Amino acid sequence: MALTKEDLQAIGQMMDSKLEPLKVDMQGVKSDLQEVKSGLQETKAGLQEAKVDIQEIKLGLQEAKADIQEIKERVTRIEITQENVILPRIQLLSEGHSGIVDRLERLDELPDQVEDIQTTVSVLKHVFKEHTHS
Repeated sequence: MALTKEDLQAIGQMMDSKLEPLKVDMQGVKSDLQEVKSGLQETKAGLQEAKVDIQEIKLGLQEAKADIQEIKERVTRIEITQENVILPRIQLLSEGHSGIVDRLERLDELPDQVEDIQTTVSVLKHVFKEHTHS
């Protein structure tokens, strides 16, 4: 039994009609795969951007650590200067002020002493005048 050209065409049309839903499904799968591929590319780009952001954050943290270390060193130098230079000078200044306070206390007594001297001089003048006139 030999197939004629018309038989072969009929079989071809039957196969085409049977394969048409598969062809449509394959186009849908192809479209879906294209969307997945596009999504993966976007994800890859996002990850690369995130990687850059993370690297920038790391650099920022390194700079912050360096700044903090510098601040710690400066604070240590300030503490040493305060302990070895400023506090001894304040102590000397305080000791100098105690001498001034002592002098001021003696100056407070001076008006009473001057008054006593004035009184004594007055009395001596009076006594001297009486003895010289007599």
